[in-house]
Amino acid sequence: MAGLILPHIRHVTLTGFQPLFDRTIDLKLPAGPFLLLGGNAMGKTTTLQAVVFALAGGAHEDIEIDRRGPMGRQALSRSGGSRKTKPKIQVEFDLGDTRVVVRRGIKTDSVIGLQAGSERPWVP
Repeated sequence: MAGLILPHIRHVTLTGFQPLFDRTIDLKLPAGPFLLLGGNAMGKTTTLQAVVFALAGGAHEDIEIDRRGPMGRQALSRSGGSRKTKPKIQVEFDLGDTRVVVRRGIKTDSVIGLQAGSERPWVP
């Protein structure tokens, strides 16, 4: 029986999340367990919400009736979104032996870019 393969997140980039973050956040994650530490309103929850949204998209309305809830797209929109740069989330992860990179904006559930495998051309 095959085991469950979970993604191993390697790299997270958040762009355009002003005023919460005054610059691009570029996190290269270590192997193994790690912690995100910081005070209140420093962006820990927003960062985790962005990763979940990048990997899974928005919650179905049957699951999350109030899209303003803590995991809704509107919550991310309130946290990020300058008029100069459209907010984007990019997550790089390993799924088994395959490296995958997914890029999303927060205004839509659509993936705006995807790379998978060794050659990894961007698929819009």
